[in-house]
Amino acid sequence: MMLATLSNQFRTFAKNECENSSPLYEHLANRIADDEELLLIASNGAYGQPIPNLFLASVHYLLMANKDDELAFFYPSLTTTLKSIDDVYPFFKKFILSHINEIKALLQERLVQTNEIRRCAYLYPMMTEIYQKHRMPLAFIEIGASAGLQLAMEQ
Repeated sequence: MMLATLSNQFRTFAKNECENSSPLYEHLANRIADDEELLLIASNGAYGQPIPNLFLASVHYLLMANKDDELAFFYPSLTTTLKSIDDVYPFFKKFILSHINEIKALLQERLVQTNEIRRCAYLYPMMTEIYQKHRMPLAFIEIGASAGLQLAMEQ
């Protein structure tokens, strides 16, 4: 993948996905977009994956196992004593460079699913088969962060 294309993906991610919702990721994505060294690492992402999502998720995944790292103090999910986002990037880059092999492996082996339609695609045929087999009403209960997304299934 061309680095210019990847840089644009990080800028688009910062604007469309993070603006007004995640100041940390907005800041990081914009900085990554200008950092050729980190773009080269991010370019190891699996084909067809949203690289900014996968890259930042990989870092967060590793950071959860390294909560004593200085970078953790910039992540609201890992600390209650947040440091200023303005100071995060050197710590972020240092963390990535010190975990480069693990990040590359995660970029190749892991997937992110951001499309609710594909996430639910297997449910309709399964529910239809169960209904046809038993001819009884089905109850569908959802829990978790995406609860309710699939309750609009129609026959």
